[in-house]
Amino acid sequence: MAIPKLKVWADAVKARDGKCVDCGTDEDLHAHHIKAKSSHPEISLDVSNGKTLCYRCHKAEHERNRPVRIRSNRPQRRTLQARIKGLEDALKTANLKIRELSHKVGVCERGSCQTAIKAFRSFP
Repeated sequence: MAIPKLKVWADAVKARDGKCVDCGTDEDLHAHHIKAKSSHPEISLDVSNGKTLCYRCHKAEHERNRPVRIRSNRPQRRTLQARIKGLEDALKTANLKIRELSHKVGVCERGSCQTAIKAFRSFP
């Protein structure tokens, strides 16, 4: 199993260096692969492919080696779905208002309600 072997490798790297090779501290030490295990599996357990780093320097090392993420400016799927839902709700409300006002105008055209005509004309 790879985990005990990696632990032995890490202990050997830390014993060899004894402190963080970047800042010199001897607290919270981690063993870091110089060449990644995924791209160089043949040397993943080679002590010469490791260096000792403290937590802070180890984190910074991974941040430096992280590929740049390119984010698009277009909205994400959930945002678009929320916009569509909002527009559909607004359309339903507008259609109900139109139906209500059309009914009032139809009744008023037969002479039964002059206030509905005023309301319809003032509707934006």
